[in-house]
Amino acid sequence: GASYFSSFLPMENTTTSPAHTLTPWVDNHFWVGTPDGTMVADCVTEQNKILPSDVKYANAAFIVRACNAHEELLEALKELIEADENTPYAVVGSGRR
Repeated sequence: GASYFSSFLPMENTTTSPAHTLTPWVDNHFWVGTPDGTMVADCVTEQNKILPSDVKYANAAFIVRACNAHEELLEALKELIEADENTPYAVVGSGRR
């Protein structure tokens, strides 16, 4: 169980890794931000080249979708890893193992 998670990076404030901006994040077309309007990521350029509008929109939407789903996906992964290894067809989240 727990040994699988020893390589996960902590997301809290540390001296070497500050915490990320709290989610949820929102898609503001060319940039990603918080609901109160704080910019988190600018999706306008890539390697100092301005991206086409459809790519800017797609990048912002993908970042928001992935970041907002992170905690839920991590919890699902933990449930799968912690499922009883002796029960090959464990139903995750059902309380049955």
